[in-house]
Amino acid sequence: MAAALQNWGCRDHNLIQRTLDGLRDDHPPACRAKDAITTCAHAYMVMSAHAAHRGCPRYTAAANYLVAAP
Repeated sequence: MAAALQNWGCRDHNLIQRTLDGLRDDHPPACRAKDAITTCAHAYMVMSAHAAHRGCPRYTAAANYLVAAP
């Protein structure tokens, strides 16, 4: 894939390096946060902030917390 990008005239070395490394995760740093979700209110806040991100790991973590909450 990286060779194809170079053949197409791509000069973005960051994109080529990410492709070579296999990093296809384009989520912003806040989506990759590992902070614990400790309350239902926090989970709802996280879900509202990350609802527009497709496949967001933070949204998934908040949803899982709400499913497991008593």
